[in-house]
Amino acid sequence: MHPEATREWRSLLRRQAGIISVQQAEALGVTRERVRAHVMAGRWQRVCRAVFATSTGPLTSAQIAHAAVLYAGPGSAASHWSALALLDPDSPALLPSRLPTAHVTVAHDRRVRGQPGLVVHRSRRWGAAAYYAHAVPPCTRPARTYADCLAASRSEDDALALLARAVQRHHVSPAALLDELHAAATFPRRRVLLDAVRLAGEGAHSVLEMRFDRAARAHGLPATAKQVREVRNQVVRLDVLFDRYDVVVELDGRLGHFDAAGWWRDMARDNAQQIGGRLVLRFPGSVLLRDPCAVVATVAEALRRRGWQGPGTCSRCRLRESGER
Repeated sequence: MHPEATREWRSLLRRQAGIISVQQAEALGVTRERVRAHVMAGRWQRVCRAVFATSTGPLTSAQIAHAAVLYAGPGSAASHWSALALLDPDSPALLPSRLPTAHVTVAHDRRVRGQPGLVVHRSRRWGAAAYYAHAVPPCTRPARTYADCLAASRSEDDALALLARAVQRHHVSPAALLDELHAAATFPRRRVLLDAVRLAGEGAHSVLEMRFDRAARAHGLPATAKQVREVRNQVVRLDVLFDRYDVVVELDGRLGHFDAAGWWRDMARDNAQQIGGRLVLRFPGSVLLRDPCAVVATVAEALRRRGWQGPGTCSRCRLRESGER
């Protein structure tokens, strides 16, 4: 029987999404000359040095991750965006721009050269606690994966969006992510990300809620509750609640607020809150991101009219009032 017709060959390709190394092929009786013939005939394609896909056409994220780990060898694991693509294939548009580049992490003392389309990361914090060694392919654990991607995000907003998704989908707990970030020596936007993870643990599960909370604290607003779930005549979720002053703040993102059913659902919820004696303030997310001071100033005025005596200003507000730039 030809080696490529054996059960072992088919099982290996199925397990590795059609990716195989030269060493694996030779171990199963397929010579280097045979591998070269497949590539020359256009049946296979070279992914990186000594690693091939037994198919043609665009590679999937799983195939890219398999290839990266096979190239890097034992003790390596798919990491960063490659691991995230395996963990959450439907991640927001943070992923496509980073694929087909593969990311793999190895111990700091390993010598593994990068290849075109392959980024090799070296870590001093590498061992059983960092990755799933027996996964196929081996990949970093969720907390490590998200911590790596947060640190490597292109912008603060990208990082916050990724964090919100991770917590919303229960891929990782805020506590585990906080531990992982604390363990990292340094990374960009450290203070902001640590603060955001803490907020996520308290219930601020969206980028807008995190942004609002930061702005509210900068202006000295009183403490809030986030993502409050209430059961009265109906189950409702309130984005931000100043319970002592009966003021509700709703922050509208891009999803869930642009269809007729969504509009009416929001209106009905707001009407119920107003009937119950609460003041509901609603803001588009774009306004909050562009001018958080203006949003918080409106909220501060509402709170003052209900008995709050705080200042409701920040250093930016005071500069603006003084005419300084």
